[in-house]
Amino acid sequence: MNANRNNCRSVGPASIPSRILAALLFGPLAGLLVVENLTSASEVIWTVRMFQKGQQNRFAVENGTMFVDFLEQHAWTIRNIRYGGDEIVGEHGANGTVVNAKPEADAKAKDPWIGTGHGKEKVQRLAILVDGQERSYQPGGTFSGRVVVIRKLSNLGPLNHVAEITFPVSGDRIIERHIYKVMEDLGQRFNFMYAFMHCNNNSLDQWLALAGDGKELEGRVGQGDGKFSLKQDVQAVIFYSAALKKGVVYAYPEVYEGADGFKNAIWDRKGDNKLYFRPAVGKKYGVGDRFEFRLQVIPFSADPDDWKAQAKELAEQR
Repeated sequence: MNANRNNCRSVGPASIPSRILAALLFGPLAGLLVVENLTSASEVIWTVRMFQKGQQNRFAVENGTMFVDFLEQHAWTIRNIRYGGDEIVGEHGANGTVVNAKPEADAKAKDPWIGTGHGKEKVQRLAILVDGQERSYQPGGTFSGRVVVIRKLSNLGPLNHVAEITFPVSGDRIIERHIYKVMEDLGQRFNFMYAFMHCNNNSLDQWLALAGDGKELEGRVGQGDGKFSLKQDVQAVIFYSAALKKGVVYAYPEVYEGADGFKNAIWDRKGDNKLYFRPAVGKKYGVGDRFEFRLQVIPFSADPDDWKAQAKELAEQR
């Protein structure tokens, strides 16, 4: 695993109190770049729409093809990804990062899970940047631009976390960057973590994994039998639905080292086909160390006889 421990330099946010708080908690991970918004209406690619649904705060980033929304009650993690109106990732469980750690001695709850819909994730700051300009969350607000970046600073028990999701000018994908800073001795209560989780729609029942050096693995899911498949280190995992004629590529910039016995795994559940990445962390990092992982999520349309070739081309895009 290539971990970046000292290259997270950036510029502090405009709000001085938030800057001080974030710096104390995260150091260089806390930076936010804010620049003047020069986007004209003809250059709009993404629109951010802030709203409430069932008295819950949400916001969506969308264009004519993709829709991605985030929910405050799930620590501002992704709830849905839709492509061409069809669900790719849905509200069948938690998406994002979770940590499994022994509860602190004085904790009332003995649940070891921290993060997303499991709770106990302490969100310190949310920044919604449209063409570099930060936009405050306010239900009813709408902002448009060429590039949108969602950046969340939070604590996951033994780890501080920056989740940065970029909606690029290409308008056809999202780029997830998850950064972590070790705040406790990982040999004490840390058990393991899932750096990425995505609850894929059950119609996406074929998968293809690219393991590097030309090695490929494939299989089927959608039985709802609760079994795990894949369990390999890979560069990309692709799901496809012949019924929808759509799929999604999950592509890493490299083959990350996964934890023994799990690595990248697909859980065939009744509600979804959930993809996990459990990185090899263990005791390899000390207090103060930083590491990160990146992932591109690229929905696509393809006929059943062409989806593998098309998806592999997308997976090679860095």
